[in-house]
Amino acid sequence: MGKKRTYVEVDDYLRFASIIYAIIFLPNSRYLLAHIIFIIILLTYSIARIWYYYLKTKWHFTFLEFGISFISVLLTGNILSPFLPYVLSVIISKPKTISISFLFLLSMFGLLNYGALTNNATRPFLITLNVFLVFFASLLLMSNRKTREEISAYESDESQNNVIDFLIKFHQEIKATITYDDLYMKAMSFFKKYGIESIVLYFYSKEVFEKIESKNGNTVSSNITENITFEPRNPPEILKVNGIIYSQISKLPEIICYIPENDFDEVSSVAIKLGADLISHRIAEIYLSESEKQFINRFTALYTTSQKISSKLEKKEALEIAANAVKQMTGMQKSIVMIVEDANSIEQSFFDPERTVVKGIMEEHPEKIWQKGFFKAAFDCLSNQKPVLASFGNFGITLLSIPIIYQGRVFGVLAGITSLGKAEAKRDLKTMEVIASILSLYLVNTELLKKREELAISQERDRIAKEMHDNLIQSLFSILLLLEVSLKEIESKPESAPEKLITIKERIQSLIKETREMILKLYPQSLTDEGFRSTLERILSNFSGVRINLDLDSLPEGTPLSVENALLRITQEAVSNAVRHSRAENINISLKNIEGELILNIKDDGIGFDPSLINKYLDSKEHFGLSSIVERAKSLGGQAEFDTKPNQGVSITVRIPVNDGKKN
Repeated sequence: MGKKRTYVEVDDYLRFASIIYAIIFLPNSRYLLAHIIFIIILLTYSIARIWYYYLKTKWHFTFLEFGISFISVLLTGNILSPFLPYVLSVIISKPKTISISFLFLLSMFGLLNYGALTNNATRPFLITLNVFLVFFASLLLMSNRKTREEISAYESDESQNNVIDFLIKFHQEIKATITYDDLYMKAMSFFKKYGIESIVLYFYSKEVFEKIESKNGNTVSSNITENITFEPRNPPEILKVNGIIYSQISKLPEIICYIPENDFDEVSSVAIKLGADLISHRIAEIYLSESEKQFINRFTALYTTSQKISSKLEKKEALEIAANAVKQMTGMQKSIVMIVEDANSIEQSFFDPERTVVKGIMEEHPEKIWQKGFFKAAFDCLSNQKPVLASFGNFGITLLSIPIIYQGRVFGVLAGITSLGKAEAKRDLKTMEVIASILSLYLVNTELLKKREELAISQERDRIAKEMHDNLIQSLFSILLLLEVSLKEIESKPESAPEKLITIKERIQSLIKETREMILKLYPQSLTDEGFRSTLERILSNFSGVRINLDLDSLPEGTPLSVENALLRITQEAVSNAVRHSRAENINISLKNIEGELILNIKDDGIGFDPSLINKYLDSKEHFGLSSIVERAKSLGGQAEFDTKPNQGVSITVRIPVNDGKKN
């Protein structure tokens, strides 16, 4: 039932008058019981029409009312039944124009007057009926237009209420959708209600137009971007697709919705606009939700790729990882990573397996199809230091080339080949640029590490040369002087020869020991064969006259040999300084693995030194041991700290970060 509304109109009075007329003639009815039953039915319905205004607006209720009243005419008398005025009131009140009402009145008056001329017995009743009908018909004719307008307005209100209910229900339905397919199906179900068979959606972030349409009871979506010429950030308000003109109906920061041009009534236009807004909002929500998931997954994959590349010492391995990342994180069927500094050396570098990596199925996009095109795109890419997007229309493939550059310096090209169109391939531009940036940073760091190693080697040579000059050469020179003096004494005192030879022997043995220490610094015992602890103990066994205490944790599995070797060299240097310069008697060495960080501490009980001189010693070439400890720690991403005071010994703490992984 409709909305309750107690509003009495002229035709309501006409019905009540008709029922009163039927009651007056009740004693003359041949079917008294039927007469009473129909009076009750029609009176009840007439009251209901006043209370429920909805009953006045629908044709099927009027048709039911007419049927009941007409049956009452047939069962309670003849054509001059006392229920005939009710039938006339039903017929006269429904037509929407005064002219139709007038024709009905004219025909009914003629029929009744014809009956009066042929039946004298009913003439008094018919005179009363004529007066009744003329009076109320006049009122009805005067108010008919206003009544129709009110009913029409009410029908419009009811229509709007129905639309609002429909939109609320539709909103609840699309809120429950979690995929594009479900949402598109609900959207087309909504638009089909208004005769719309297809819509077009534009995605700002993807720069893609999608056509959604109903075909054979199914909802189908297709990419129509290639058919439309537009500015990506300024799409048109009117589209023409396959001869159909689409107009912009809803616009959000992420989505634009277009529908075919058509003439809709005011209520339908508002409903379509609201529905399109709801659909656009939900599409944007799903898109942003999926984008967020993709971003997190892609960020995680990029982070993993960065970690893998940065941990590699071999350049070829890094190129392999980058090429695999392009295939895994984008829509590229083939990926190419090539190291080339000069655009004129592209072909030469491409055929060098140490400089170029190609990933992808051999049968998919064979090289003979895209090789020349790649050479040209790579040349343009390196020359202009900008991405190049090219397509091979005859073969249905698209090539995207990205320069591998760092601060204007070119290292090479990263490219992908796909069967997707240009617009779809362009979506992977940012991801490939990030991979290219990671690779460029790796190549820059590799060069810096190489230069650092060369510098460290040079500094090591200087240190060894200085030690040889300060220790080995001086020791040899002192032995030579001792030998010359001894020879002269032996000539004059032959009996002193054994004593002098023993002294020379001891000096030579000391020199051999010093030389062995220097060799151990250059070539420590094999870490691979003996392990870190055994190698360290062997090195420390060469230091005499000092008590060394060890407290070592096991190194993390996969600790690189470069880290182990650096720890050995740092320990050896620190102990050597403690023995030679601090005159230490006890040295405590500890190595702890705490939360991914190796902490090495060497503490002695020697004479120490003034802590204000640390920076001076680090910058001085005369104290190369301290600076070499700092440099070795820094080369592995760590740091070295010194804690000392005069007569309180020296404590050296080295912190080196470590990650589990394969040994280099």
